[in-house]
Amino acid sequence: MPYKPTQAMRDAARVALEYNDSVSPSNRWGTPVGRRRARKIMDNGEFDKAEISQIFAFLSRFEKDYNKQRYSKKYGKAYYAYLGWGGPSGLTWAEDKLRRYEKAGEWGRVPKYTVLNHDKFKYADKLRQRQKLKSGSNAIILVDCDADLSLIPPNVTLTTPLVPRVNFWEIHFHKNSDFSEENVKKLAKRLDAVAFMC
Repeated sequence: MPYKPTQAMRDAARVALEYNDSVSPSNRWGTPVGRRRARKIMDNGEFDKAEISQIFAFLSRFEKDYNKQRYSKKYGKAYYAYLGWGGPSGLTWAEDKLRRYEKAGEWGRVPKYTVLNHDKFKYADKLRQRQKLKSGSNAIILVDCDADLSLIPPNVTLTTPLVPRVNFWEIHFHKNSDFSEENVKKLAKRLDAVAFMC
């Protein structure tokens, strides 16, 4: 089910676009994608869950930059880009809509992930769409970057997914590992993991 933005989001996007119209091209905020997003918000367009996830990811990631410029009253590209994506009210709106999708069970294709922390897992739209393990792996555990890595066994690979607003480690267990599926599940719980896949 798609959702429309709030009036506060539309007003924020309008301010951002009007700013770009008033300055030279070198001083304008945003990529073409960001500016198209702002126009769609301003025009009261409908957003599906993938787009809402992108809005949430962007606004969550750049919230500190926006607040820093707002508090200092030094309004630059980061400030207006944030408004272009819906501003502070957009973050609240996107989080609310993602919770609704979660309650409705509309997370998309996640047949193999076992999610242990839905609040954190919702940040990772691309990870949620993963349907199979990477080549050479027989299990993956997703943990926060501040997890106790001393609990991780040797002969695993740690990677960081290149996904905006995702501060996770991916722990990859190799196919020749003697770590069983049951052991992966137990370790995921000990690590207070976000999710795991076997």
